Amino acid sequence: YESAVGTCFKIFMENQYNWPELTEEHYWTAAIWTWSFMFILVMLMLNMVLAIILDVYAEIRKNTGQSEGVWVTVMSIATRILLHKEWISHKAILEKLPQLSQMISEDELRNKLGMQDRQRKMLLSACRFRKEMA
Repeated sequence: YESAVGTCFKIFMENQYNWPELTEEHYWTAAIWTWSFMFILVMLMLNMVLAIILDVYAEIRKNTGQSEGVWVTVMSIATRILLHKEWISHKAILEKLPQLSQMISEDELRNKLGMQDRQRKMLLSACRFRKEMA
């Protein structure tokens, strides 16, 4: 048992092991065991790194107050990329903003700016979110 634990530790830490000795009895059993062992350890280390990163992210998010989550941000970026041909840039919106009334309605966004439904809904939900946070 001690030899097995020591071999596993050596494989993991140094990536050095006596391959001919491990494959003396059955080559494929040793190959599958070694690869699965390495895969499990890599997944374990990746999980630990992600746990550290997400813990720090959660702490920073808690300290900054309420903000949109990671998945909301990712979905917003993905939507902008998918609809980049139809999407009205922020610069174009800011240029046309003085021509609009003080209280902008959905109809004004659709008719005067030519804004598509998805962009309009995302813009209005972002405005509602900021209003609730204020």
